[in-house]
Amino acid sequence: MPTHRAHFLLTLAAVLWGMQPMFVKWLVQSMTPVTLTLMRYLLISLVMFVLLFWQKDSHRRPISPRNWMLLALMGFSGIAINNIVQFEGLKLSTVTNSTLIASASPTVTAALAALFLKERLIPLQWVGMLISFFGALFLLTKGRLDVLLNLSFNRGDVYFVIAQTGWSVYALLSVPVLREISATRAVAWSGLIGSALSALWGIASGQLLFPPMTPGVLGAFAYITFGGGVCAMLCWNLGVRAVGASEASIFLNILLVIGLFCGVTFLDEPFRIQQGCGSLAILGGVYLLTHSHKVQAWRDTHPSKRSLLQLIRHPLRHLHRRAR
Repeated sequence: MPTHRAHFLLTLAAVLWGMQPMFVKWLVQSMTPVTLTLMRYLLISLVMFVLLFWQKDSHRRPISPRNWMLLALMGFSGIAINNIVQFEGLKLSTVTNSTLIASASPTVTAALAALFLKERLIPLQWVGMLISFFGALFLLTKGRLDVLLNLSFNRGDVYFVIAQTGWSVYALLSVPVLREISATRAVAWSGLIGSALSALWGIASGQLLFPPMTPGVLGAFAYITFGGGVCAMLCWNLGVRAVGASEASIFLNILLVIGLFCGVTFLDEPFRIQQGCGSLAILGGVYLLTHSHKVQAWRDTHPSKRSLLQLIRHPLRHLHRRAR
């Protein structure tokens, strides 16, 4: 696939995902998050199974018991928890904050990978994680120390953090699974399992309610299922296959811009200086986290620049050496 076509697909996926919280914000006014998650992923899974039907032999290989367990955990964390909690958060907070906190997802994933998978991070990545963490904390507290001291966060923003943690767990669990089965198959089965878990929770909690579907509700639901669900997923996977995950991750910044634009323009949400500062810190931290190896390689190939950086970091040590 030509690079320009891959870039178009990645841009389209980011735009579709960036607009999705706005439609969810409208939908949760008439549907419960549990019902929305169940109906959405039942249809997404159905489409994925139809796509699998047209494949030859890749989907006929049996799934190992270990992968079944991982798929169940993916359905629980990335489908049930991530969607239900995020949709609940959109009832209590803004599309703007949802998009800003979602942009910190790479940081959460890297932190969990370092904690549970013992992945080694270079110092620059830890710096990026800390910057992104404090950016997210600045967002949650609205830049006010009393909110942090009294733990009086907006409940919707806390839900967004929990939802992104669920998605990061899903991403980590998918790594060993995708070595053995296709992404389409993994999405189909994890979506089906997540739908079943959502239905069980809805029945137990009394939240599985099916309201009348007006044309507006049907249109918004169709968007988050086929636009922000199936279409965005296929565009993203094709783009990543063509240019690689590192280059593709840059296009996720478009998601942040689109989400902010939709919240401010269509929902009349305010955009304050605290949100701007927090988003800059999050994006800066994520950039350091995902591009640290390129920075390290640049320093290794430019020793004079490396010395300059060391001089900036350790000025007293260099002055002492020159005095001797």
